[in-house]
Amino acid sequence: MGEQGVLGGAITLMGAAALSRALGAVAHIVLPRLMGAEAMGLLQMAYPVYSVFLAVALAGVPLAISRLVAEELAAGRGENARQILKVALRLLFTSGLGLALGLFWGAEPIARRILKDAAAAGVLKAIAPGLFFLPLNAGLRGYFHGHQEMFPSAAAQVVEQCLRVTAMIGLAAFLAPQGREAVATGAALGTAVSSAAGLAALLFFYWFRQPPRTRSRAERAKGKSAPLPPGQVLARLWRLALPTTLATVAVPLINALDAAIVPRRLQELGYSLEVTRRLYGQLSGMAMALVYFPTIVTLSLSSSLVPAVAQAVAWRDRRLLHRRFREALEITFLWSVPCAAGLYVLAAPIAAMLFGDAGPARPLVFLAPGIIFLCLQETTTGLLQGLGRPLEPVKNFLLASLLKGAATYFLTGFPALGVLGAALGTVLGFAAAALLNLASALRYGSLPQPPVGLVLRPLTAAALMAALVRSTYLALEAGWLMATGVSHNTLSTLVSILMGALTYAGALAALGGLPPYLVQALERIWNGRGKRSFSGPWRMGRKGWWS
Repeated sequence: MGEQGVLGGAITLMGAAALSRALGAVAHIVLPRLMGAEAMGLLQMAYPVYSVFLAVALAGVPLAISRLVAEELAAGRGENARQILKVALRLLFTSGLGLALGLFWGAEPIARRILKDAAAAGVLKAIAPGLFFLPLNAGLRGYFHGHQEMFPSAAAQVVEQCLRVTAMIGLAAFLAPQGREAVATGAALGTAVSSAAGLAALLFFYWFRQPPRTRSRAERAKGKSAPLPPGQVLARLWRLALPTTLATVAVPLINALDAAIVPRRLQELGYSLEVTRRLYGQLSGMAMALVYFPTIVTLSLSSSLVPAVAQAVAWRDRRLLHRRFREALEITFLWSVPCAAGLYVLAAPIAAMLFGDAGPARPLVFLAPGIIFLCLQETTTGLLQGLGRPLEPVKNFLLASLLKGAATYFLTGFPALGVLGAALGTVLGFAAAALLNLASALRYGSLPQPPVGLVLRPLTAAALMAALVRSTYLALEAGWLMATGVSHNTLSTLVSILMGALTYAGALAALGGLPPYLVQALERIWNGRGKRSFSGPWRMGRKGWWS
């Protein structure tokens, strides 16, 4: 990677993620209005189960592809990199097809016995085809990431999200007259259709957009090496994929546990099934969607960190490793702290603006501080994976999940808290996982303790921002009421957010918290000098993957 390779790759993925999240925000705004909280609850009950199946289908293979391809290319063995992709895609094809059929056939017993709501069966059947397309999609993304080329993945993500939003809204609107079960099923089918579109976009880049393959200097010097035996490739993939598999399976399992625990505990408090669905939909389908929105930055950063940190370790360049560690934490705090502060002080206005319902604001206030820990958890997971310690985030997440599960069960059972107890339990889980990951990264990477200013400057700037944002919103609303007698919540909220962003940037600059490398990278992208051309031996010949 180049001097700005980590940041450049992350910014490419961030741009696509930001656009995708913006499109997703359209769905999160429109779908609750079309479907209602009860149908949203049905949809959100099905997603954790689908995620468990998807995690098993992926089996951590895409991340393993990325790392192994990067290692082979660094050693000048391009043929081996292509052999890794061929074997991995065969594995992903088989696992995806088997699990898609399994979820479709097992939808009704899962809905009745696990989710305790037979109406969710149709949603599970509609979303099942995505289990076939998404593993192949992710495998190709991993191959591109191994070449440290992020544009094909970013473009496919945007294509997939465009079709997803269009299909979900269109099908939900078409089926709305047929009731909540039909509209939830239609929205789920949109997700499955979009996964096929994402795969088609990646195949387009793979087959038609790449220049003819050239052998590297190392390959020419050594002559053409024999391809790796499939058995050896599978063994290498399995060694790297197993820890990631455990982590990716654990996340949706915890979400599925929430889908089983929270509604049941709410019903034990005396809430009806309809009210339980609505409260759970507000928590998981609305409030949590806003909490996960800031991860567009840290997810992209984590994806770029894995090969970049692995490269620094392979070169035994401690200075490079320390710099990438510091930059990763710095970007994480610079982004997550103001997002948490802004969402905390504007929870009700934002919920009313996006969903037309202030109900999600109650859990959102409790969830907002968890954004900092969630972003830190994702960044440190990428650091640990790059350090060759992929099992550490799994151990830390499982320990944190035990805390989260216990806290969610007991806190949700308190009548004074109810669904707010589930929000508190989620924040505790985020915090535990993030801090354990950070401690592991410092230990295994022999990394220096991050300076206090890394967190203190964003916190100070965010506190100033939050005070101004809140006072600006209240002043605008009071002015509108006095002038017209009508509240203009959307306009007041948007103006307050804009003022907050400018205040935060100004306060951060005054405190010396804007890192020069970030400013320089943005300047290069703005001026068009940061664009990377398509490169790397991506094509495998006209016979395709299976040759």
